[in-house]
Amino acid sequence: MLNQIHQERGAFRRFTLGMLGGFLGLVLVGCGPLLPDNRDDGLAADLQPQFEVGDALFSSQPGVSGSLWMEIPRKDGSGKIGAYVSTNLTNRDAWVLMLDGAALVSWDGRVNQALFFLDTFGRTFQQAGFRTVSLVTSECGGAYATRDLQDVIDAVDWLQTTGRTELGIERLYVVGYSLGAMLSTHLNLHRKVDGVVSISGLTQPNQFEDNYLLYRLVTDNFPTNEGVCQLKSTYAAYGLPGDARWSALDAVARVRELQAPMLMVHGDRDAVLIVENTWSLEKAYVGAVKEGAALPSVEFMYLPGGDHFAPMIDPNVTIRVLEFIERLEVARVSQRLFFP
Repeated sequence: MLNQIHQERGAFRRFTLGMLGGFLGLVLVGCGPLLPDNRDDGLAADLQPQFEVGDALFSSQPGVSGSLWMEIPRKDGSGKIGAYVSTNLTNRDAWVLMLDGAALVSWDGRVNQALFFLDTFGRTFQQAGFRTVSLVTSECGGAYATRDLQDVIDAVDWLQTTGRTELGIERLYVVGYSLGAMLSTHLNLHRKVDGVVSISGLTQPNQFEDNYLLYRLVTDNFPTNEGVCQLKSTYAAYGLPGDARWSALDAVARVRELQAPMLMVHGDRDAVLIVENTWSLEKAYVGAVKEGAALPSVEFMYLPGGDHFAPMIDPNVTIRVLEFIERLEVARVSQRLFFP
């Protein structure tokens, strides 16, 4: 019965998305650019270097309080990955890596969007005593789950090596929203952290293949928008619907590779990254566990009537996310006390 309800809701949502998207496409073509020109190089401006930790440079920025700008060299030598790091006082040795969504509507680009994410949603973790890092990942010029994912992997590797020895980071949690949630889920296939939270995320390429013409229409009209540019790069990299290369975005098919406990949150009326993403991963996860796969715990939370943005402002989500991480904290600390 539940599967039937999911299928009926899914069919209605795909129809609604197609109609809404078609209307949006006509508006975009008829009215001209509605999204900002916000391309940037991913690095903050007017920086004042303060100190180095290993090969990472920490700087202050005029007008910015409560955080420092950090730059980590990419492993392939192609430049640096930027991030804002909170400076809240804490006696915890656990940090939260935050991954925000695509820079579609941010007029100031992805750098300032990362700072906003740190100062808003990140405040919950800071008040609970966690140090937070809001990463600025690659967008334009790289397909989804390529350069952006490698940025996350490089940052996690740094935090779990140099960060562990130099900054005392003993535990690392990753929290992602929207396309940042896609990155957090895919990270869980590549690296083991202490816990992962995925909010309103993408787990498979279906909707981008199903709505190929709509999305291509949008990408052709906003060449100087950071988020749209990445979407265009994604289509250039993965090709037409049905191309085998789209499997790079399919975390559902790789559910048995999950390495860390995870919480997935989704509004069931999300028309941006549709809820079928999370439903599909839940179905695959439950099936794998029933077949005997030894997988970490994965929890699912759905918001009735919630759209793409609802989880970021719903206090119940904030409580559930923090409660999820705190349970993992208790388990990790207990394990360290009894099995040093």
